[in-house]
Amino acid sequence: MSGGKELKPSLTRRSFLKTTGAVAGAAALGGVAATQLGGLAQADEPSSSDEQVFINGCMYACSKCLGEVVVRDGKAVQIRTWKKNPAGERPCAKGRAHLQTLYSEDRVKYPLRRVGERGAGEWERITWEEAIDLIATNVKEITEKYGSQAIGVMSGGNGCEGLVNGTGFGSLLNTRLINAAGWTWISFCADDALAYGMQQVLGGPYFIWAYGQADVSTKTFIRWSSNVGPSIPANWKGVVDAKARGAKLVVVDPTYTAVASKADMWIRPRPGSDPALMLACINVINEEGLQDEEYLIKNTVGPVLVRSDNHRFVRLSDITGEPRDPKVDQAEHMGGVYAAIPEAMPTEDHSDDLPVVWDAATNAPAGLGQAAEPVLHGTFEVNGVPCTTSYDLLVESVAQYTPEYTAEICEIEPDVIRELARLCADTPVIHAPGYGSQAFNNGLQVGRALATLMAVTGDLGIKGGGSPITARMYFNEDAWDNRIKRQRPVSRLALYEAQKTGKMGDRDLRLHALYIDGSGVSVGGGVDLNRVKEEFLDTLDFIFGADIAFTDSALQCDVLLPACHAYEKSDITHNGGVMLKWHEQVIEPLYECKPDGELYRLLAKALGLDEYFQLTNDELLSWALDSDWFKSAGVTLDALKEKKIMYLPGLFKPSLPSQGIYETATGKVEFYVDYPVPRINYGQEYDFDAEHLPHFYPPSEAWPGTPEMEKYPFVLMSTRVHQRYHHACFQAPWMLETDPEPTVRINPADAEKKGIEDGVYAEVFNDRGHAVAKVQYSEAVRPGTLVYPKGWMAAQHKAGHWSELTTSKFDPVACNNSYTDCAADIRVWNER
Repeated sequence: MSGGKELKPSLTRRSFLKTTGAVAGAAALGGVAATQLGGLAQADEPSSSDEQVFINGCMYACSKCLGEVVVRDGKAVQIRTWKKNPAGERPCAKGRAHLQTLYSEDRVKYPLRRVGERGAGEWERITWEEAIDLIATNVKEITEKYGSQAIGVMSGGNGCEGLVNGTGFGSLLNTRLINAAGWTWISFCADDALAYGMQQVLGGPYFIWAYGQADVSTKTFIRWSSNVGPSIPANWKGVVDAKARGAKLVVVDPTYTAVASKADMWIRPRPGSDPALMLACINVINEEGLQDEEYLIKNTVGPVLVRSDNHRFVRLSDITGEPRDPKVDQAEHMGGVYAAIPEAMPTEDHSDDLPVVWDAATNAPAGLGQAAEPVLHGTFEVNGVPCTTSYDLLVESVAQYTPEYTAEICEIEPDVIRELARLCADTPVIHAPGYGSQAFNNGLQVGRALATLMAVTGDLGIKGGGSPITARMYFNEDAWDNRIKRQRPVSRLALYEAQKTGKMGDRDLRLHALYIDGSGVSVGGGVDLNRVKEEFLDTLDFIFGADIAFTDSALQCDVLLPACHAYEKSDITHNGGVMLKWHEQVIEPLYECKPDGELYRLLAKALGLDEYFQLTNDELLSWALDSDWFKSAGVTLDALKEKKIMYLPGLFKPSLPSQGIYETATGKVEFYVDYPVPRINYGQEYDFDAEHLPHFYPPSEAWPGTPEMEKYPFVLMSTRVHQRYHHACFQAPWMLETDPEPTVRINPADAEKKGIEDGVYAEVFNDRGHAVAKVQYSEAVRPGTLVYPKGWMAAQHKAGHWSELTTSKFDPVACNNSYTDCAADIRVWNER
C-alpha cells in the first residue's frame, strides 16, 4: 500500500551540517565507538550464534578488493582481511566503511515518488507494484508518442561493475534491457580520453590504469598525475615494493602528492602540458639515438609509407590500381570499454588491402609483413607520389619540442626534460598514468603520446616494462543475446544541442525521459552542473532511477527505486583481463531493496520484454563463461564460486605484443593513425589531418592568455582522496570524521595575495557557478592552482557545488569531460 508523505530521508544542506557537527563532536571524544556500527565492528564482540564468513568486497572500478565479511545473527558486523586472498588484497578505509553504508539510515529503503520540486528531497513512499506501473506507464506513453529512442539511460559508471547485477552498460541484464527496449544509451564521457588515446595506438580494448605492479627487472617506475596512495590504497604496495627492489620512482604531477613525497625525482609541470612533455621526451630520444629501431620495424607502423598528397597510408591498391577496399575507410569506435560487445571496439576484420612499406632487399614497395627488409627511414616515390615512412613523420612532428622550447610550455628546466627522456629510454620502465592529466581538453593526446613514447623505446610487451594494461576477457558473446539490435552510444556532452534542435549530428534525437541507473556522473559527478539542470534535466518529462543513497542524481528522479548494496547480492567482477572474482551474497536485502538485475527483470516484464529475461542469473553467468578462452584456463562458474578469485596471467592478452601482435587494423602499434575517428561519432566536425599523429595543443580554458584565465586566474583541479571513491562513502560517518566537509587547498603565497586566511570559508567562482569550502593552506599546491577533494554532494556544501564551475567544452574526438580544464577565482565568503 502507498504510505503518506515520507519523513524526508534525503540529504539536505541543513541535515548534513547538523550531522557533521555531531560527527566532529564524537571524533573529539574518541567517538568511533559512538557511531551506530562502531561496536558491531569490534573483533572480540561475543557471538550469540555461530559466526559465518563470506567473501565479498567493493564493486567499484578500483581494485574491487575482496575481504572477509563476518555475519552474526543475520547481521554483517565486521570486515577483515582475507588472509588466503591469492591477490594479496586488503580492504582500504572505504572498503571497511561498507558496514556503515549498508546500515545507513540515509539509504534509499523503499520505492519513492517525488512530491516536491526535483532535487528538494520530498518523497511519498509507494509500493513496488505502484512504482513499476508508474514507470512503465510513462515509458509506454513517451515511446508511443516519440519513439523508444526518446528514453535515455545513464548507466552506473563505476558504482557497480557486476557481470549480471552491474549497472554499467555491458552487464548482462542492463544491456539486454537497453537493447531490447531500444532506449538510447548515453555515454557519461568521464575519464575516457586516456583510454581512447591508448586504444588508438595499441588497438583493442586496452586501457591504461593508474596502478600496477612493477617487475623485479623494472628500472624506473614513472607515475603521471597518479596519486595512487590515497586514491587506490591497495596498489600503493606496488610502488613501495618497486622502490624496495631498487627501482627509481619518478612522479610527474603539478601537486606535491603523497606519492611525490616518496619519489626519487618529482617533476612539476604546468597543468595541461603533459602531452608536450611526452613529445619532448620522444624528440630527445630520437636526437640522442636511444630509440629501439628493431622494435619499431617489427612491431609498429614505423616503416609504413604515408602519401604526401592526402596523408594516408599507401595501400597495395595504390600500386596495383585495383579498387580500394572500403574497409580501410570505415573505421569506427563505439565508445564502449566493455569486452563482451564485439562492435564496441575497433574492428578486427582486417583489410587485405595492406599498407605498403619500402623493401630495401628489392628497392621496391611491398605489403606490410611481406618485405624482407622494411626500411624505417626515408622518402620514396610510389606511382609518382612522394611517400615518407610513418616514423620519419613522427620524428619530424616532434622536432619542434626541443627541451628549451618545451621548458617554456611546461615550466620545467630543459635538463630535467633530458633526464626524464633518458630514464624513459633505459628500459624496462613502468609508466602508470592517472586521470589528472587527461582531464583537460587535450587529454586524448596524453594517452596517444604516452603509448607512442613506450613504442619508440620498445617498452611494450617486455618483462617489467610498458604500463599496467588491462585487456578484454573473451566472454561468450552470445550470452548478451544476439537477437537484439545493439544500441550505439550517444555523447552526454552533445545532448544540449539535441534537446534544443531534435538533432544530434545527422540523427533525429530528442530525449523525453531518463533512467538514471546508479550514475553519479549524471548530475553532481558531471560537468557544468547548472547547464545540466537547465538545458537537459529540466527539458525531460520523466526521470526514474535506482540507487542505494540519496545522491545528487537520485534527488532528480520522479520515481526512485531502492537498490541493493554489494553485500546484498552475488556477482562476478573482473580486474582488467587478469582476475575473475566471485562476490558472495552476505545478507538478505534490507528494507525493500532489490538487486539491480531484478529491477531490470521487473521493468522488462512490465514493458512486455520478458522473453529476453527467461534465464536465471547463474544460467546467464555460466553462458558468458562458456568460451574456449575460459575453458583453456579451467574457468567455470562452479570453479569460480569455489575459489572466489581465479588469476589468469596466462590469458592476459598484453603478453601478445612480445610476439608482435596488436589488436589494431594492421596488427602493429599504430602511433600513426591512418583513419582517425572520434570515440563517439555522431557527425561532429573535427580536424581529420591533425589526428594522424600525437600532438600538443593547449587546454581550451585553463591556460595563460585565454579569456577565461584573464578573468579568473586560477586553474581549478580536483583530487581523489582515501575517504571516497567518486561519491561512494560520501555519507559514511567514519570517512566524515577524517574529512568532514568540502575543502579547497591553496598555496599560502596565493592566499596571502588574496587576503584569505587559513581555515576560513571561501567562495570559488567563475561565470558558470560557485562552491563554498573551507580553506586549507598547502605548500604542496602549485602556485596558480586550487585543488579540491572530489566526491561531495550538493547538500554537503554550504553553498554551490564543485560541478557548477567545471566546463562542458570538450574535444570532439575524445568526447570526454574536461574536469580540470577550468579557470576560477577565490574570495572570502560572506555568508548570505
